[in-house]
Amino acid sequence: MVRTDRPVGYISVDSSLLSGSLRENLVLDATIDESRLRQTLDSLGLTGPRFLDLDAPLLGDGRGLSTGERVRLAIARALLADPVILFLDDVAGVLDHNAREIVRGTLEGITTLAIVEASVDDPILTTFFQHVEVTE
Repeated sequence: MVRTDRPVGYISVDSSLLSGSLRENLVLDATIDESRLRQTLDSLGLTGPRFLDLDAPLLGDGRGLSTGERVRLAIARALLADPVILFLDDVAGVLDHNAREIVRGTLEGITTLAIVEASVDDPILTTFFQHVEVTE
């Protein structure tokens, strides 16, 4: 058994965004420098005009963002917390092909993170250490 003080991340289509700024949603109460925030957003393809001002308020629960953008923000928040394990609960279906490829490239490049993905659609991850398929 390995003990760690690193958190566990969980992302689903229903992952919530908080009232407040984009920055507040990403860092929660942690201190994370601007360059790391930018790098994380960029790596997940969150680079458009609505992601330029980190101190701009988000509308309640991310209204005005697509479901895919909300999920990628939730992934960014989880990655910024440096989790030991990241659970992806059927989020691939809300990402368009381009976003899925961007997220795939980001996650597959992180070697210090175990990822567990449940997906009824095409999974985000295509390379894996162990694949388990559950059928009825």
